[in-house]
Formats: sequence, structure tokens, C-alpha cells
Amino acid sequence: MWHREAAIRPDARRMEPAIDVVRRLGGVCRTRDLREVGHYPRSIASAVASGAIERARIGHFVDPALHEQTKRAIRVGGRVACASAAIVHGLRVLEHPSALHVCVAPHDSRFRRARDGCGRVRPGRAPWLTLHWSEIGAAGPPLPPVATVLEQVLECLPPLDALCILDSAREAVPWANTRPRLDDIEFDVLLSRLSRRGFAIAARSSSMSQAVGETVARERLRLAGIIATPQAALPGGFFADLLIGERLVIECEGYAAHGDEDAFERDRQRKAFLRACGYVVLDFSHRQIVHDWPSVLGTIRSVLRRGQSLRETTWPGT
Repeated sequence: MWHREAAIRPDARRMEPAIDVVRRLGGVCRTRDLREVGHYPRSIASAVASGAIERARIGHFVDPALHEQTKRAIRVGGRVACASAAIVHGLRVLEHPSALHVCVAPHDSRFRRARDGCGRVRPGRAPWLTLHWSEIGAAGPPLPPVATVLEQVLECLPPLDALCILDSAREAVPWANTRPRLDDIEFDVLLSRLSRRGFAIAARSSSMSQAVGETVARERLRLAGIIATPQAALPGGFFADLLIGERLVIECEGYAAHGDEDAFERDRQRKAFLRACGYVVLDFSHRQIVHDWPSVLGTIRSVLRRGQSLRETTWPGT
């Protein structure tokens, strides 16, 4: 029996696999992109059934390897944005967003459910969805560049949340030999594109923060009128997460700070050495800094009232 599909089907050996088409186009494509290289409804359905590609919504297909947040945004009808995109980029966030951030075009209106790309969604009645209206919309790669994401973050999120993400992107401590996701030149370009609000937040960022707790503590100390220097050099080749005055060292420790017994022992030796040099070392956990700040600030102020951060430091034996 003659079929129309058979008439347009090229030599199967020459037809580009559906997943290769999707990946060549950045991880997402439309039905017409597959048809242009010779795929027809049956072969597309077969690729979906086998798991080679995923149908995100009507007429849109994605690479199954894409991050789930990216796929959810495509199912809605746009591309992942702001805090949701920051997570996909691997940047540190203060709190995981409760809403999915999606970039859409100004005249877009047909939005679908993020879980299956079906149904209809009215943004004003969907607390789980935050839309970013842009001329770019769903065009371009499924995951926007870091600089674009940071601009969205600085204009959308609360200041402290935005600052944590920006610090993460700019992290460039010299001894770690890691390249920042946003270098100094790109940072200057970002500053030139920001509103007054976004600029004010970005101007307080640091490339020397290595954890969310460090950023939160530094910013909250600033608001309390206390200047803290991030990653300050100390005797013995050590560094302080934050240094107040000359002698008060603030350590912001996450739960993974001591991944093994050797790391734990090295940390004990370092702190013993610093105390022997005359430093006051205060250890606070991530949870304390983020969720119990009044207690943390009270402890720091108690030390400052005694003037223990202002005296000169000495080396043991001098």
C-alpha cells in the first residue's frame, strides 16, 4: 500500500537522528526542524517513544539530558530565567525559588503547565510561575548566558538573594585557581546595563566570597555598621572568611566544610595557630548565619565591645 509518508521519506541511512537535530539546535527544536531533515510523524513519534527525545509541548522537542528546570520553562512556553536559570548554571542561591522563572515575549499568551506542557495557565493565577517579559522571549538557547541571568536576578530578586548569586558568579579567589563565571570586564558591562536599584546591589558584591554564608554575614554586618574584609590574609598563609578590625576572625562553616577526618584535623590546627597568634576566632554555621542572625550579631558585638578586634596581632614567641 502506498503511503504519503513513504513518498517523502529519504534514505533512512542518510537521515540525521532526531536527537542529533535537537542537540545541534541547542537542546530544543520544533517539528518543522525535524521535518526539514526528513523526519515524518511516525519517525518522530518513534524517537519520543524510545526516549531519544522528549516532547515538551505541542510542536516542541527537547534533549532529555537538559536540566529539569530548563525543560519545565520550555513546557510553559518560554525559556528558563532569573533564579531558576542561576540554579541550572550551578550558581549558589540563598533560597531555592518557590516559583519557576520563565522568560517570554511581550505578546505571548498561551502558557502551559510546567509538568507536562498541556492545559492552559493564567499567570496571575499561578503562584508557582514568575514571568520575565522580554523581546527575546523563547528565542535563543534554552539556557541564557550567565550575564543575562545576573541582570534578571539583580532586577527581580530581593537584594540579599541577588547578591549571593552575583558573588557566586564572580568568585575568583587567587589560591583556588578557578575562573570566575563572570570576569571583571563582563562585570563592568553588566553594571552599565543595570537600573539604579540593580547597580546599588551589584556595587556591594565581592569576588572573594566562597559560600552563601560568607555573603550573608558580610552584608548583614554592613547593615549593622560593621565592616568585614572577605578572605583576609593571615599569618601562616591562612585566610579568614571574614576579618573584622585586626583580630576578629569570623568563620562561616557549611555542613560540608570538613568532608573527611584530615580536613577536620587541619582546621583544628589552623584555628589553634591563629589563636596562638592573638586572633579571636568565632565559628558560625550556615544555619546560624542565615536563620539565627540576631544571636550571631549579638556574639560579635560582645567581642567588639571588649575591643578584642582592634589590638595588634603578634606572632608566637615574639
